Amino acid sequence: MSIPNAATTGGVPTVTYVLYRDAAMTKPVTACAGGASSGYAEFAPAFTIAKLVDDPANPGTKVWKSYLNKLLVNPVHKADVPVAAVEASSATVGSLVDHGDGSCSYTFQADLSKQVAPSATVAVTEAYDPAAVTRFAIQNNLANPDATRPVFNGYGDVVPATGAMATADPRALVSDAACGACHVQLAVHGARRLEVAYCGTCHNPSMLDPGTLSTNSTTLDLAVMIHKIHQGSRLPSVSGRDLDGTAIPGAVPGRLIMNSKHEYTGVKFPQDTGSCTVCHDVASGAGSDYWKTQASVAYCGSCHDRTDFANATPAAGWTAHSAGVVADGSCAACHGAGKFADATKYHSLAAPTLETEVASLQIVKVEQTAPGEFPAVTFSVSNPAAAGAAFDLATDPLWKLPTARLGVHVGWSTVEGANWNNAGAGAAKPGQPVSINVLGGGVLQAAAVRNADGTYTVTSPTAIPSDAKAGVAVLEGSPSKDSTRGNLNYRITAATATFPIGTAAVAARRQEVDAAKCNRCHGLVEGHEGNRSGNLDSCVVCHNTSATDVQSRPAVTIDGKTEQSLQFGVMVHAIHSGASLPYTPGIVTYHGPIASPVIADFRPGGMASGTSIGRCDLCHDDASPFPSADDVGLTEGFTTGGDFTNADQATYTRTSPIAGACGSCHASAAALSHMAQNGAAGPYTIGVGQFSAGLTQLELVAAQTSGGPGAEACAVCHGSGSVFDPAQDHGK
Repeated sequence: MSIPNAATTGGVPTVTYVLYRDAAMTKPVTACAGGASSGYAEFAPAFTIAKLVDDPANPGTKVWKSYLNKLLVNPVHKADVPVAAVEASSATVGSLVDHGDGSCSYTFQADLSKQVAPSATVAVTEAYDPAAVTRFAIQNNLANPDATRPVFNGYGDVVPATGAMATADPRALVSDAACGACHVQLAVHGARRLEVAYCGTCHNPSMLDPGTLSTNSTTLDLAVMIHKIHQGSRLPSVSGRDLDGTAIPGAVPGRLIMNSKHEYTGVKFPQDTGSCTVCHDVASGAGSDYWKTQASVAYCGSCHDRTDFANATPAAGWTAHSAGVVADGSCAACHGAGKFADATKYHSLAAPTLETEVASLQIVKVEQTAPGEFPAVTFSVSNPAAAGAAFDLATDPLWKLPTARLGVHVGWSTVEGANWNNAGAGAAKPGQPVSINVLGGGVLQAAAVRNADGTYTVTSPTAIPSDAKAGVAVLEGSPSKDSTRGNLNYRITAATATFPIGTAAVAARRQEVDAAKCNRCHGLVEGHEGNRSGNLDSCVVCHNTSATDVQSRPAVTIDGKTEQSLQFGVMVHAIHSGASLPYTPGIVTYHGPIASPVIADFRPGGMASGTSIGRCDLCHDDASPFPSADDVGLTEGFTTGGDFTNADQATYTRTSPIAGACGSCHASAAALSHMAQNGAAGPYTIGVGQFSAGLTQLELVAAQTSGGPGAEACAVCHGSGSVFDPAQDHGK
């Protein structure tokens, strides 16, 4: 970087840069402006300039402040609120020169020595500071990026007065890798801005939200904006509840709209939002400890956005700050390192690992496993902090918490080679296993018998049916079902064990999904209020092809369905795709008593920005990252016509397995019509409608030889290695 009169008044800066094809910066692009022999179209880069200044609202903290700003002139933006802007290279702005040696130079139109008032034109509106670290950042400003028009970002930091280039980011709080764990490749503003270091040059405390239609958003400062977006549906201004779930008196649930047009009301962060280190993973540098040492009204209030820090008696819909009225600069007195409300006590809520969980669950053995016998499951609950000593579930304080619970489930399959279906378990919910309550409300139940070695045994009240082929036992629970606050640390990985029925060996269940991949976003994948965690094999015992929510659905439902398949693949596909019309309507599930069901509406959900539901490999095991039509792995169809008053699964009507699985994402009219033409049968697994009338499992099997609905021909074109193998399109 070069700036005339850099040590005094400043001037028109020039930036020189080299582009590389690889992250290691070993393969330079031959023509750094594109065109010529580069193999790319001509580039159209744009640039930002920002200076690192003291944060007046938060002593001891540095923030970026953009030199280049402008006013937005349109009906949905306030005319007097300037926003940070980029200067784009063009014939009428700055000049871009390719030196022919692999380097390019861009000379700005902006003159850092000439501060002007904000207007509709991009200009320098901030006073020049030669002593401030100054960041020059670049993006390839293209509307339609593709293989010949690549997107790239880059930046460099310099102290103009000395000309010294920084060797490390002087304000690194969050790494690109932390964002990439969920977002894979974070790409915003037309997929042109890719790096956190670039984002901060515009999105800093000086950038107010200019939107006249914005709701519960006043600033586009990166920290405040990202905190609010990730809270999403849990934001107090949106939910009407504090972050601990307590209803706020007088609060009215609202929406979160930024810059007049971007709505984040339905966002659901896949971990506890108190887990600051999920994003704040930078280990060293000036900004690495800001999240735990530099509390401020703006940053704390970005999540706690219905906490009133300025008034002892807040208005309706707000809660008072527990320590009374406070002003910026005083927060560290309570929330600083080592203080009684040290932020790390409340915001180091990273999901536990097997090494840090407070208890370890294990199924020791399953006995009495012949048809007609009542399985006896022996299990242990041990304390990793006490060298694996057994917990006394009747007396240990951890397990006497009023929220503590443990349960054992016993299931089986009655179809050779199939996943669990639990036929004959007698449950009043289709496809569900036998459930035995071990501990509830902090009270050990009589069904659990303690053995001399500290283990416990429970016995199934239901016998194994005569046609069962293989069995499975699950042990799950936790000292606390509330996974929304500090009790997240009480999540415990569920235990599973398969067992032979009679003399038949148990075939190993194939690993369709890799839980470690789930944990990149979810920390420790869990469901049912944190009671079932970390072990996908435990999930599929209940969420099998026979499982539906018919027992909980009233006559009128919010999605118009009378029954929803709860098979694991269908649910997870639909939850991650969300409602994206006309492609898929999303999924709603019902739980609990039919008179007052709990409704889980996942339609506002979806994958994190920067990735796609088509990236099957982000979840599926590396052995089969893009399952094809001949690799669905199901020998039973999906129950879509179950009956909770009749446990005989032979009477259930079903949807053919390939269409049921693929239709949980591909639910557009065109896709569903195509499936119907190629043998799909039964109601849609997602949305309202059907390929044909549902068929029983016996009818689906018969259709494979007789033809007609149920005789799916999908593998002809979509099988492994075929012309439309899903691997060709499902990785983008």
